[in-house]
Formats: sequence, structure tokens, C-alpha cells
Amino acid sequence: MTDENTAGDPVVGFVDYRSMIGRLHEKYPDADPSRIDQIAHEEYEAVTGGELFVVPAVVEEGTAERLEVEAPADDDVRIQGA
Repeated sequence: MTDENTAGDPVVGFVDYRSMIGRLHEKYPDADPSRIDQIAHEEYEAVTGGELFVVPAVVEEGTAERLEVEAPADDDVRIQGA
């Protein structure tokens, strides 16, 4: 959702993804919801270059948990570095 501030510059906001898909499906009822989802992903990549800028906080927690599992034990590091 883009608005303009008082200087006329675009202001980019955030919308709930599922709500956006629902609104678009209501506006374009003949469009397959999976096609709406596909287009939304393509638009996201076009706007961001595919880079993640904002993620839910639990993504960091989950990433840390997986890194802990993947991290070599201290003994493994010493053997590889010897």
C-alpha cells in the first residue's frame, strides 16, 4: 500500500499478506488464488530484489536453533583445525 506524504513523496507501508490476498481475490474473483499468490511473490521480488528486509522475530530464534544443531562440537573444530 503506497500513499504520499505532504511533500508528495511515496510512503511505503506494510499489509498483512493473507489479508492482501483476500482483498485481491474479492476484487478479482475469477483469478485463481494460487495465481494471485504467484503474482504477489513476483511483485515482492521486483520491489525488493528478493532480499528479506523485515521478518517475524521467531525467524531469528528458529535460525539460531538450527545453527546450534549444525554447529560442530568443540572437539570437531580442534580436530579439523589441527
